[in-house]
Amino acid sequence: MLRSQSLRPVLGLFALSLGLCGLLFLTPILSGRVGKPKPSDLSWKNPVWAKQVAFTPDGSTVVTLDISGNCARWDAKTGRSLSSRRFLDAQYLTPDGASVVGLDYGKPGKKFSMPNWPDSLYPVSKGLVVTRGSNKQLVYAYPYTNRVLKSFDIQSGQLQWKQHIPERPEAFRLSSDEILAVSNDHVWLEVRFPYQGLRMQKNVHVFSRREGRLIKSVTLPYDVDPERVAAPVFLRNGDLLYNKNSWSRDKDPSQVDYVELQSESGPRRFKLGESQPGLWLESWEPMAFNKDFELLAGTRPLRENAYNSREIFLWGAQGQLRWKIQQADFIPRNMSFSPDSRYLAIGGIDQRTLAQSNDGRLIVYEVATGKVVKELTETTWVDYAKRPVMKYTKAPTPGFMGLPIHLAWSPDSRQLAVSYGPQGIRVWKIR
Repeated sequence: MLRSQSLRPVLGLFALSLGLCGLLFLTPILSGRVGKPKPSDLSWKNPVWAKQVAFTPDGSTVVTLDISGNCARWDAKTGRSLSSRRFLDAQYLTPDGASVVGLDYGKPGKKFSMPNWPDSLYPVSKGLVVTRGSNKQLVYAYPYTNRVLKSFDIQSGQLQWKQHIPERPEAFRLSSDEILAVSNDHVWLEVRFPYQGLRMQKNVHVFSRREGRLIKSVTLPYDVDPERVAAPVFLRNGDLLYNKNSWSRDKDPSQVDYVELQSESGPRRFKLGESQPGLWLESWEPMAFNKDFELLAGTRPLRENAYNSREIFLWGAQGQLRWKIQQADFIPRNMSFSPDSRYLAIGGIDQRTLAQSNDGRLIVYEVATGKVVKELTETTWVDYAKRPVMKYTKAPTPGFMGLPIHLAWSPDSRQLAVSYGPQGIRVWKIR
């Protein structure tokens, strides 16, 4: 009798343990039967490769452009294919989805020899061909001539205009032309060189997008690295807005609580809310204005975790700080305001695991507060935080989102079209 009583606590604990184990075992099953997946924010998707995407002004059509100049039109509601056409040399899609702009590099001119050309500069880029002789020491360069900028109407396929690029002086023949950006009103073309330290005056040409005429040519300063202007920001009048890569000698970083951005019309200061702790924090990319040029958003590395995380700032047009937030495990690559300026969409690299093939992240913020409205994902995607190291060494794979490389809002600010490169295009419902 005493023995049975002494065993009761042990048996009770054993039964309790079995009950807990059973509950833990059944929980995934019960949750799988009862729980319902959240409705997806995805309107439709298509696996077509696209580097740029746009909505037409009436919001009825989504337009995509790939790296080969193939331009396709899709029904914005259903994703049904409407038409497809290839434009030779097409490189940029206008934000209104009406035109494509490209550069005809012309033909190679007379070759000239360049002895002891560094291996690191071979090959150079489009618009300049470099070949190495049999003795490996002599290099022949063929600068392209008669370069022409072109614009085509997407629906009709007709050439809208063409404009010859200004020829450069003989001393700068080792250069090439690259389209820097395209808006509905302007085309920016940059003269690039195969090595740092050489800059030509008037090395950025600004053209009218609608007429093709050359508006002006401006000089991108020596201490602005063209590779750091990967996501350039422009003012309403077409001026390039940029930050220099070094501090002015007459300024003490510890006493400066603003970032100074330069333009042809003069510097503009944007408050940071704190003094600058160091030089490297002048790396601002990407940056973007809203439709009315009344708001400017920008990101910079977070001081405590510069490799993985970022700070996001929102300013008024006069430089006053509206808000700033920290976003962990995220490296922004592009951003776009909704037409009504209620939302700010930011796409970039997801840094939440050590998987070798980086996946993407797409976050929508409320402009008024800086709060996250939603992070756009599909229900079939694997939680990136749970992916093991080395699992995603090649893309695409099941559950792989892809990197958002270009964003476009619908005119009513209710949909967001996103190109993911080789992972296709997706159109998301925002509200």
